Order: sequence, then C-alpha cells, then structure tokens
Amino acid sequence: MDTNNSHENRKRVIFLAVLTAILLLLLIIICIFTKAPKIHTMLNQESQTQNITINKVSPKRTFISSNFVSKNSSEMVVSGIFSSEESLDETILALSKFYSPVKKDGVKFDIEADDKKWQKVLKSLSYYFATNIEDGKLSYENGEFLLQGEALSQKAIDEISSVLNQNGVKFQNNISIKEATTAQQVAKKEIYELLYGKVIEFQTAKATLKADSSSLLDSIAALLKENPELSLTIEGHTDSDGNAEFNKKLSLDRANSVKEYLIKSGIDSARIDTIGYGDTKEIAPNTNEANKQKNRRVEFKIREK
Repeated sequence: MDTNNSHENRKRVIFLAVLTAILLLLLIIICIFTKAPKIHTMLNQESQTQNITINKVSPKRTFISSNFVSKNSSEMVVSGIFSSEESLDETILALSKFYSPVKKDGVKFDIEADDKKWQKVLKSLSYYFATNIEDGKLSYENGEFLLQGEALSQKAIDEISSVLNQNGVKFQNNISIKEATTAQQVAKKEIYELLYGKVIEFQTAKATLKADSSSLLDSIAALLKENPELSLTIEGHTDSDGNAEFNKKLSLDRANSVKEYLIKSGIDSARIDTIGYGDTKEIAPNTNEANKQKNRRVEFKIREK
C-alpha cells in the first residue's frame, strides 16, 4: 500500500511540473504579444522624431540668378531675377556711370537668387559694354556670361574678352564686327583704334601735356579736319587718389589742355566741348598702379554738329 501511495505522489509531482511549465510558456507568449505594439509605437515615434530633425537642418534652397542687359542707340534696359531691390540698384548704377538712360523692364525679385558673381563682373565690364558695343545684349544664365551684338572693331571685341578672362568666369563672346557706314561711326572706330593700348600723358598732378602725346593728338586733329561735319566732346578722368575736388578740377584742366592743342592744330573751338569728371567714373578698382593708369584717361566722344 505504501508503494502505491508513493507511485501516486510521483505522478502528481510530474503533472504539476508539466502544468507549471505550460503556464509559464503561455505567460511568456502573452507578454510578448501585449508588449509588441508598444515597441512598434516607440520605433515609429523615434523614426518620426528623426525625420523632423532632418527636415529642420535641410539646406536653404538657392539658385543662380538670370540677369540681362540690352543696349541700342537710344537706351539700355535691365531685366531678370535679382536678390533684392538693392542689387538691382547696384546694376543700374554701374551702367549709368557710362550710359544714359538705363531703364528696367520685366524685373523680378527672389531673396534666394544668387547674383553676387553678376554684380562683381558687371562692375568691371560695364564701361566696356557701354562704350565698345554698338547694339547688343549681355546675359548671365546658369553661371555663364553670354555677349551678343555688334562692335565697330575687333580690338573692341578682344578688350571685352580680356576683361572677362581677368574675372575668371565662363563666357561666350558672340559679338560680331559691324561695318562703319556713317562718318560718326568711322571716326569713332578710328579714334578707338588710335588710342587702343595708348594713353595721352600729362606731367604728374598737372595739366601739362607730355611731348609723347603729340603724335596721337595730331592724328585726331587730322581726323576732325577730314570730317568737318563732326564735333567732339573731350572727357577728363582721374584715379581716386587725393582730394575729390582737386581731381575734378585737374580732369577738366587736362581736357582743356587737349582742346587747346587741337585748336592750335587748326580745329575750330566751336566744335570742341570739354568736361571733367574727376574720379567719379573709374573703370577699374583703384587698388594697384595698373588700374590707376586705366582710370587716369582722356576720352573723345564723337558727335554730329
């Protein structure tokens, strides 16, 4: 009888052990399934948080501006996309120094437009675009400059390419040579080529002409004699060293010295006007001697009587 009781007890122990194991397994399964949604939610929340963080640090959208200047015999017109009204004003001011009138048409503004390179290049190119090009257009798109139109001389075209090369920018120069058909165009071309790479020299800080300038002025006098229907405006310019008032007076005195030379060469004084701009129309930054030499100049503007 004791043997039977012992056998029954052993069965109960085994049964309870198996039952306990099954219950523990069920409990583990229940725990896993009840916690899984929480884990999934936590992962989603973490992912969303990461996405929000990425959006916050994403870079600002910028794009290269598109800018245009067209020129004909009566006006210049500025158009395109500018970063601000101040940027547009800078463009108009740079061109207005050498040409008038300068108008605006079809202008748009976008604060994210990058027009810094346009402004930098235009400041060094505006003089040459205004004086070397008869009719044409300067464009800036996709970071590249494009010149189209006509000039009276290959030297005028080459001078523009030289300025763009010095700025280290991508460009296409599609300017073609225009045949000079009027007396005014012929005279303008001849004076430009006479003065290309040369300067009318004066004594330092004085209006006294140096003897080296005589041959140039003799050629200009001969040109005026050949074309009695044409008149001339002589413009004096200086660099920005020194006093502005002194520079303006010096520039006018130098223009008058050239006028006196031409009068002595037989040109009627009524055909010649003079004006002194001082340092207000610099064509290059006044930062080194080569640029200062460019700014110290006398220009001749041919006009009909």
